[in-house]
Amino acid sequence: MILTLNVADLTAQSPAERLAACAALRARLAELRETLGIRFPVYLVVTKMDLLPGFSEYFRTLTSHLRAQIWGFTLPYSRRRKAGDPQALHA
Repeated sequence: MILTLNVADLTAQSPAERLAACAALRARLAELRETLGIRFPVYLVVTKMDLLPGFSEYFRTLTSHLRAQIWGFTLPYSRRRKAGDPQALHA
């Protein structure tokens, strides 16, 4: 599953709106996992990062090698949780 989030939309929302949007996404993921009966990886892609204040200036300071690197991280995966376990989405 690939989820994309537009950083411009995120920064325009109030904290309450962001929490509600995240809760809706978690609910949809739980629904998909329950319907499919499998635990699948979720990749989150944040788009339009260049719209963040200071991003372009920061990015310009990086070497070409650093600019070519993938920006990201991996959260731990727990095999002990079941596909329909809503707590699995909080791991």
